Amino acid sequence: MKCESCGGEGYHKLSCSHNPDRQPEIPMEQTKEYINRYGDKYTFSLNEQGNVDWRGPFEHMCRVGYDKDSDDIIMVDPSGGPYIAVGYPLEVAGSDRKVVGFKDHTTYWEILLENSDNVR
Repeated sequence: MKCESCGGEGYHKLSCSHNPDRQPEIPMEQTKEYINRYGDKYTFSLNEQGNVDWRGPFEHMCRVGYDKDSDDIIMVDPSGGPYIAVGYPLEVAGSDRKVVGFKDHTTYWEILLENSDNVR
């Protein structure tokens, strides 16, 4: 039987909404914006590794949580939000993929997502 949504016969293409293994993506050309309760604007953009570059005014107060050492960041919480932590889907950026880590690039954060080329 042919899927009306993706045209697959007896299977669903990976991008098909009927495929149980489908991982929703943030389109590369799309950048999601988030404005926190203080009016600060943050942007989320999919990078070439399949992770998300998170940019904004991090020079304000920003809490960072660590697991066992300073190389294992488990949460980032800029003043006014958004709070983002390992193990939760990155819904604020329009993705259902779970956060598996963070990489500090000094001027922005790279949010490492499941099923990406998580290069640290």
